[in-house]
Amino acid sequence: MCLPLIVIIVGLVIYPAFYSIYLSMLNKAQTRFIGLGNFSFLLSRDVFRQVVEQTAIFALSAWALSASRNSSTNRIGIVSTLPFG
Repeated sequence: MCLPLIVIIVGLVIYPAFYSIYLSMLNKAQTRFIGLGNFSFLLSRDVFRQVVEQTAIFALSAWALSASRNSSTNRIGIVSTLPFG
């Protein structure tokens, strides 16, 4: 009875996830497997670090603004904006 559900989950979630990981480990022309070379190249670039830093600043400031707005109307305040809180 669970077999159709398992087939759907594998077909729509698990297979695409592993296929995207495989594709991320190919060269630019997708003709040669280079493993984690793409990731080491990405992590060695200063631009990537700047983008990650700016994204973290944006996310934390959005969370702080949301928490400060909620604290005046909601007694739970900051805790209500935490994930799973």
